[in-house]
Parts: sequence; structure tokens; C-alpha cells
Amino acid sequence: MDYAIMGKKLKEVREKNGLTMDELGKLFGVGRVTVSRWEKGKKAPDLDMLIKVAENFNKPIDFFVKEEFPSKELLESLGYDVGFKKGYQEAIENVKLNIHKVFFNM
Repeated sequence: MDYAIMGKKLKEVREKNGLTMDELGKLFGVGRVTVSRWEKGKKAPDLDMLIKVAENFNKPIDFFVKEEFPSKELLESLGYDVGFKKGYQEAIENVKLNIHKVFFNM
């Protein structure tokens, strides 16, 4: 499991709800340092805690553990051929590769 995705999503939810790390920690009985480790992807909440977090913020658990991919419509608007499943998967891989090239100057 990629803890970075979970951390990113947790931070997103925390900030959208106007909470500090301290406030989120108090809400779930953990310290600010623990919340920081979660958000940085260094640790992850255990399953029971993840369920509590998901329920508290009215999110499905998979929101915190799945990476979001571009929609077929967005990929088509960028000129990718997504007319069939393999094309969609190839387009996603190409988008990931292009993003990697931009951020890492490759």
C-alpha cells in the first residue's frame, strides 16, 4: 500500500474541514506528530483508525487508499485515444510518464 496517497488524501480532508494537525489528532486520540507522519506517508493509521477517519469525514475507505486517475473525457481532450480499455490504460500510463518527465526533467 502506498502511504503517500493516504497521507495526501488525509491532509486534503483535514484542510478542507479547517482543522489543524493538533485538532485532527485530538479528534482521534493521537498526537500532532502521528498526524504529521500519516500526512507525510511515513506511517499509516491502522484499519480501525482509518474506518473512524473515513466515517467522521463521510468518505469511503477507498477514497484514502486509491489514486485517482484522469477521466476518459479529460484524456480524450488531451488527444489520447481511449476508445477501448487497453487504450485508456495506455493513455493513463502515458500521462504518468509525461508528468514524471515534467517534474523530474527527464
